Amino acid sequence: MDTSPKLRIAKERQDKINAVRPLAAAVAEIEQIAHDGATVEQLVKRLRNLAAMQDLVPIGAAGEKAIFDPALHRLQWGDPKPGIPVFVIKPGYAFRYRDEVIVIDHALVATD
Repeated sequence: MDTSPKLRIAKERQDKINAVRPLAAAVAEIEQIAHDGATVEQLVKRLRNLAAMQDLVPIGAAGEKAIFDPALHRLQWGDPKPGIPVFVIKPGYAFRYRDEVIVIDHALVATD
């Protein structure tokens, strides 16, 4: 099926709008609750709730201890072996689609 360049461009534009719409809504909501005096913990909780509504699953939490898994983690430096103890510097996120879990952003970790 051959599509016209104008139709393809319009579809790409709409796909991009659809992709960023949840981010725009999340940013607006976070700005609102921050303005209303939310704590950092409340902001993080709300962000995680908004992420869950988009079928995003967090990979770790900042400061949390974990066991290095190259499928989920990216080590800040070095050449790690799977199974070594690490701590999470920045959480990552995976996307749940049907029976599949797709890592969107690996958690950044460091060794103890």
